[in-house]
Amino acid sequence: MNITKNASTLLICEGERKTVNDASLDYACPVIFKASFPLNHRCDLSKTILSLGSSVLHQFAVSNRSGFYVYRDEEERVVYMTLNASAGRTVILQVHGIDSVGASVTSLLTNILKRKMMSIALEQLSNLLGKNTYFELKQSDIEFLEGWGPSKSYDFVLPSTVTDPLLICLMLRQNLCGSAYFHRLNDGDKRVREYEENDQLLDVYFDESHFTLFYLNTPTPLDPKFQATSTLTRKGAHLARHSGGGIALFRFQILKGNEKIKHFQVGGDLPSMTIEQDLHKSVDVNENSTDAHREENTYSLLLSVVNTTLNVETLISWIELSINQVISAW
Repeated sequence: MNITKNASTLLICEGERKTVNDASLDYACPVIFKASFPLNHRCDLSKTILSLGSSVLHQFAVSNRSGFYVYRDEEERVVYMTLNASAGRTVILQVHGIDSVGASVTSLLTNILKRKMMSIALEQLSNLLGKNTYFELKQSDIEFLEGWGPSKSYDFVLPSTVTDPLLICLMLRQNLCGSAYFHRLNDGDKRVREYEENDQLLDVYFDESHFTLFYLNTPTPLDPKFQATSTLTRKGAHLARHSGGGIALFRFQILKGNEKIKHFQVGGDLPSMTIEQDLHKSVDVNENSTDAHREENTYSLLLSVVNTTLNVETLISWIELSINQVISAW
């Protein structure tokens, strides 16, 4: 069967293929290995199985039996396989053979199938966000994105002349979202923070959920009610072309020294400062700086990045460029 890619009726029956719970044929090989793959809630079970068969397992397909695949492992052992749907939205890989099967199936193939299912789910989520950037993500969607790998942290140390990091963050968010590639994340958080007024000062709470963005390498039309003009520059368009595909999450925090700042007082007199001495200084970027030692009176933006399949270093260059643009405008 491995040579001809044709199955005998003594081994596999003709017609509708057997399911997981059907009894085996008299001459069918027993199941020697089984693996299950939970399906993401954004995916259709039957379409996912068809996609796996037409992509990962296509070259092993048995020509006269739909849904069967034959494979010879690294030790010349021949097995045949099926992909089936099981209860609980799970894809089941069943491997039939006479002897045990090698790591090319039990490890390599299962990892490829798992990664392909993650890619299918990522594509579905990307399509949803591409159609509606205000789409409300569930907690399971966030956990799915975080499951692609560990997050990275980047420390953007602001010049010493910057005395209003909250305004810098607001301008940065508008600059990035105005490019049509970065968008505010809607995770269903409906928290409302009250502002406390004290004499001429306004105590403002820094809500990190309002400064959590996602990147999607599909530009979407800007809403003229909030952003009439695109902020995308020629350099930004160049970086977008080299960012790859997928989704990335960006969470910003404001630090003063090593302390996270949650409240800011807005209003009152502006502090005296000499701009000329730091006019040509740009932001300093340090990777993996969650425990770094920072100057006590210097503000910095701590960025946590959850990436899937994008070129994250390209996006960090884009954000660094935007921060420098914002500082210049400030």
